[in-house]
Amino acid sequence: MKFNDEASNYQVTLQFQLSSEHLILRVTNSIPQKNVNNFQVFINELLTSEPQELYLRQMKRAEEDENMTTSGLGLLTMIDGYNAKLGWKFETSEENKKVIIVTTMAQLSL
Repeated sequence: MKFNDEASNYQVTLQFQLSSEHLILRVTNSIPQKNVNNFQVFINELLTSEPQELYLRQMKRAEEDENMTTSGLGLLTMIDGYNAKLGWKFETSEENKKVIIVTTMAQLSL
C-alpha cells in the first residue's frame, strides 16, 4: 500500500471511512505493469495461505534475498496482527494505458 510507480506521476490517494463497527482504509496508487503478475500471485498466496506460516516464509525470503523490495510483510501484519480483511482492484488508467492503478482496501473491526 505504501509503494507507487514514481515514473507514472500518478497521485497516491488515501481514504478513511469510520463506522461504529469498522475502520476502512483505501489506498489507490500505481504499479509498474511488469510487477502486476507477481503482485497478483502474491495476493493469491496471501489469500490461500495460513498468515503465520506465510509471514515466516516471507521473513526467510527477505533474509535470504537482500535485494528483495516487496516482502508483503506489512499486508501480512495487518491480517495476522489486526485480523484485517483485505481486497484489491486493478485498473488501467484512462489517461495512460501503460499505468496500472491498484486500490487496496483494509477493513478493521472495532
